[in-house]
Amino acid sequence: MRIQDLLENSSDAPKRHGFYIVQRARGDRFEYPGSPTKFANSAMAKTFEYLKQTNAPVRVELTDHQGVIDRVIIQPGDHVKNAILNLGQKDIEENFADGRGPGRPGDSQRQGIPKHATMAQLKTAAKAKGRKGQLARWQINMRRGKK
Repeated sequence: MRIQDLLENSSDAPKRHGFYIVQRARGDRFEYPGSPTKFANSAMAKTFEYLKQTNAPVRVELTDHQGVIDRVIIQPGDHVKNAILNLGQKDIEENFADGRGPGRPGDSQRQGIPKHATMAQLKTAAKAKGRKGQLARWQINMRRGKK
């Protein structure tokens, strides 16, 4: 199968926050030959290119600003598309009760919720109507680790 065919059929790639870093093997270590790429298709193209050039293992990392989320080492002959599209599936997990984040940053303080509010203060604020109550309930759920 040609590289172009794989790239055209990979439009169903999941959208994740983070960057793909493709590294090729040099002896017993991996080197960073280029800059990170934001899309899985670009990571696949780089991986195929390095596999063709050196016929050596390639390491692909999914990383964000806080560090590496997931990584995989692809040997020559491995299924590159599946390996790259499955990156990050096992480690990324939401901790929001409703599946959404709090919205705008700094909104809590504008609504009158202190920055380091205690649980008692949050419970009191959670009884309020509107945005203030919504934010207080969201913070309570986050602190308790509810999903």
